[in-house]
Amino acid sequence: MPRLLKFLVLLFTVLLAGPLARAGTGAEDRAYTVSVAVRIAGPVLEAAAEGQLAERMPANDWEAKRRDVAPLEAFGRTLVGLAPWLELGPGEDEEGRLRSRFLALALRGLEQTGRLASEGKMNFSKGGQPLVDAAFLAQALLRAPTQLWAKLAPEDQQRLVAALKATRVIKPVESNWLLFSAMVETALWRFTGDCNRAPIDYALRRHEEWYLGDGVYGDGPAYHSDYYNSYVIQPMLATVADFGPPSEALDRQRPLLQARARRYASFQERLISPEGTFPILGRSSAYRFGALQQLSDTILRRNLAPELAPGAVRSALTAVLRRMVEAPGTFDSRGWLQVGAVGHQPSIRERYISTGSLYLCLAGLLHLGLPAQDPFWTAPAAAWTQQRIWSGEDIPAEAALKDKYGLRLIAPPLHFVRLSGRLIARIIRGYRCDLRPCYPLWGALLGMFAASGGGFPGMSFLIPNTAVPARRHCPVGAWGWQLPLLHEIASSLTRPVCLPPCACAGRGGHVDAPAGSLPAAAPRGAGLPRGSLHFRRPFRASHGCHRLAWRLQCLLRFVGRPHRHQPPLRAGGAAVQLTSRSRSHGERLPGPHPRGGAAQRARLPRVCDGVR
Repeated sequence: MPRLLKFLVLLFTVLLAGPLARAGTGAEDRAYTVSVAVRIAGPVLEAAAEGQLAERMPANDWEAKRRDVAPLEAFGRTLVGLAPWLELGPGEDEEGRLRSRFLALALRGLEQTGRLASEGKMNFSKGGQPLVDAAFLAQALLRAPTQLWAKLAPEDQQRLVAALKATRVIKPVESNWLLFSAMVETALWRFTGDCNRAPIDYALRRHEEWYLGDGVYGDGPAYHSDYYNSYVIQPMLATVADFGPPSEALDRQRPLLQARARRYASFQERLISPEGTFPILGRSSAYRFGALQQLSDTILRRNLAPELAPGAVRSALTAVLRRMVEAPGTFDSRGWLQVGAVGHQPSIRERYISTGSLYLCLAGLLHLGLPAQDPFWTAPAAAWTQQRIWSGEDIPAEAALKDKYGLRLIAPPLHFVRLSGRLIARIIRGYRCDLRPCYPLWGALLGMFAASGGGFPGMSFLIPNTAVPARRHCPVGAWGWQLPLLHEIASSLTRPVCLPPCACAGRGGHVDAPAGSLPAAAPRGAGLPRGSLHFRRPFRASHGCHRLAWRLQCLLRFVGRPHRHQPPLRAGGAAVQLTSRSRSHGERLPGPHPRGGAAQRARLPRVCDGVR
């Protein structure tokens, strides 16, 4: 009896700690991960290589309305996860020969995709979903430029470029979808040297505004409890930063993007329980272990936090993989994935889920892109964080990521700008003109917000044309300025406000341009001068207001100076030369009292007189 009791206790222990008991060497973990990738991707790539993907995919009643987008979904999402592994190229060992076979299938699939797109049989432009999966396809090509893109024939490359450009008719919503347009344009820049810069700049700027802290971005203005930081946001931000058009602001931002990615990956590693599970929550739970893409991508980039042992992270990911893939009902009788997070769970799907959508799970296998000799695969198996904690081990406390505010600032947070707009509006309510008395103060404050050139080239043009009143005059100076900041402050006010629709040339002249003359997006190199915003001092302002503005403007001289020359901007068909007058540090800025009397007063139109 005691022997039987000991056997039962041992059996219970093995069953309870199954993933830990099955943790193997790095070679065993890699072989198992490769077998999972091949099993999932095989049916998709074989059908795509023959141009029969739409015909061979399961035709379930619940996805009848998604039949026209499911093939591109399945192919793009399969490649986005498999691309780093394929980029290793063929090899002489068993895995290398297997990789050679799947690389040939992927290349034939790309050829067939381009051909079908040119014939109108592969949807890249109808509806909104093609933008999503064209972005995943573009990201796959960026993850394997040598083995996938470079080995395509020139005519096949041209077909794919035309297919990616066809997605430009799709307008993304204000969410992680902005990164899909940015990803497509990034791929076009990488492979053709030409792209539409505005979607890239806008997506980066908006996600910077949506950053919540501690490595987490909001999916739009609001926070969502899901894994879209891992499905889309963090990996695509990193890819755009790696391959997008060069930008000084992005160069300054890249270390912060890497730090946030590292922090979020550490958070994901801590989500893996001692049993090899993680919380299933939020939208798109049917993507299974694709929810851990950011952790896998951070491993691929060798950007893991120093406190995470490679062998422990590998063991954790392999344990999750075993729990999900080996659950009954994961595959149908023909080897295609079925809806579910763990096994077959039809009720967990959202209305936008199709069979093709499910293949984003392969994005959780990006770490296969590391060669077998990498320390991640050769390190001995170890307990991951939650195993160490629940076994009673004393581990160091975890600290949140604290970004340096001055470095990560591209534009001030919208809520802060709007709040400051209301506050300043109350302060100046007693003046005869809404904003004229405090133009210099606004200039100084906005210049400080801009942090001496913060922002991406072209971002100044991404404002609605309707925000500019028709034929309004505003006295402006020659210093650099940031239109989006002014636009956000102006939109927070309840009274009419004078907004210049374009930059003003010369020495504090004024703008006279009709509404709608500002282009919705500017080409690369047409950015406005960076630095501080400066309005020439108007009249009817108090001595104290100008004194404060003057002191702030003096401070701005030591923050940064504007560029001397700016490229011409074409607004409404006419070329407008943007110039900037550079003043020496010793020159005195406008004082608290106007000079010139009636002569100078005549130069400044009284556009807001009578508004109280």
